[in-house]
Amino acid sequence: MFYIVLSFLVGILWIHFKVISTALSIVILILYVIKKLKYPHLLLIIIAPFLSNMLINHYNKDSYNQIINIKTHPYINHFLTFKSFEHKSQVYTGIINYKTNEYRFIYKSMFPHLKQNLTHYSCVVKGRFDFDKDKPTLIISTIKYKSCQLNNSFNPIYKHQLYIYQSYYF
Repeated sequence: MFYIVLSFLVGILWIHFKVISTALSIVILILYVIKKLKYPHLLLIIIAPFLSNMLINHYNKDSYNQIINIKTHPYINHFLTFKSFEHKSQVYTGIINYKTNEYRFIYKSMFPHLKQNLTHYSCVVKGRFDFDKDKPTLIISTIKYKSCQLNNSFNPIYKHQLYIYQSYYF
């Protein structure tokens, strides 16, 4: 099984590190000959790099298509879920969930004295995506507070993930 896992790694590494991937595949084949494994293992060792490479390429293609879609249609007016909502001086920042992807957002409220926390709420949001960094940032123009609903799907595991995400990006 260890050789099959290494074969999956060969397929993943092939995308960016062809020399390392080739060297690792040679090492796997040498170990196969030394260990004298059965032919079904050889078949899996040969097929695994192709499968992992196809999976990674499919994932990368989907991610690329989502970014292109956001670039061609940067303005949104949708029901979005706030995963975190933090007040920093005169702006609100945090993480928002849009089409099963997480994006950072910036919102400058017209009412800075109103300190509302929308963490775990889903609201209708108008805004546009900005592409200053690697991942797009949502610049929110308005939030329709009357449409906000509490989202009960968050659990302690999510709170731990949010803590890790915030310590990494903020």
